[in-house]
Order: sequence, then structure tokens, then C-alpha cells
Amino acid sequence: MWGFKLTLVLLLLWSIVSSCNRDKDVYANIMQMKSKPVTLSCDSMRLISYKNRVDTFPKQFYWVVYSDSVDCSSCRLTNLVHWNDFIYEIKESTNSVGFRFIFSPSKKDIGSFMCAAGNLKFSTQVYLDSANIFEHQNQHIPSDVLFHTFLLDENMNVVLVGDPIRNKEINKIFWDILKGKER
Repeated sequence: MWGFKLTLVLLLLWSIVSSCNRDKDVYANIMQMKSKPVTLSCDSMRLISYKNRVDTFPKQFYWVVYSDSVDCSSCRLTNLVHWNDFIYEIKESTNSVGFRFIFSPSKKDIGSFMCAAGNLKFSTQVYLDSANIFEHQNQHIPSDVLFHTFLLDENMNVVLVGDPIRNKEINKIFWDILKGKER
């Protein structure tokens, strides 16, 4: 009986400690992302999709969604349609937010990625970064996909990390940031 209780207590303690360590890791990664501006060299990438007009520089903010060769780029590409309502909502309220969806699939996956891109029903630009330019220029961005969706300010500094489509709190913080800049 004591063995079971001791195991339960140890599991609880391990859970608390690992949660604290995970929070410290997330904080450290976000601070690393904020350590220097992000470089967006989209003109060096292949624009593969845009249904509306191309956003022009400069904007006050940019949402960046990056998918590297570790991620399933074709899978992530097909999920972009979930961004359409969010993009439409933003464009209805302001013209100060741009979007950059950057994909760096592995060389062997480029064919399936391009096939998926051909069927894309998406309302903004999608870039193919076959030379991994984004990753090379932004080595301060962690490799964990958790940190591959973020908001930049006009100076290309990270101001928010997270997916506003999947996380209501990130969405709320974004709108608060946007309202603060418009005052």
C-alpha cells in the first residue's frame, strides 16, 4: 500500500516539476525569438498561391506561419482554409495586418506539396521556400512547431507567439494588441 502511495506522490511531484520546466523552456524559447528581428525575404521565395491581391509592404503587423521539412507541409497547407475567416475578419476591420505563410517541405515532398497547393482555396499568399532561406536567416526561431506561428510588429520583432485560430487566448491578445496600436 505504501509503495502505491509513494509512487502516486512521486508521479505528482514529477508532473509538477516537469510542468515548471516546460514553462521555463517555453519562456526561454519566446525570449530567444524576441532577441532579434525576423527576416522575411519572401521576394527570394516562390509565391505559389494568392486568391486576392498581394499584400504590400509595409504593414504594422505580420502573422507568420512557418512549416519546415520536419512538419508535414502538405498536411499543414490543407489546414490553411481555417485561417480564411480570421483573415477576412481582420481585413474587414483594418489594412494594417499582413500574412506570410512560408513552407519549406523536404525535397522529396515538394511534388505532393505543389499538388496540394494547386487545390488550395485560400485567401492570401503562400510561399514555397525550397532553399530554406527563412530558416537560415532566422536561426533564433526554435525548431519546435509550437513556435512557428507568431505575430511581428512593423520592425519585424516578435510580439506574440501562438496560433490565434486554435487558441482563443492568443486570438484575444492579438485583438488587444491591434486595438492598442490603433488608438
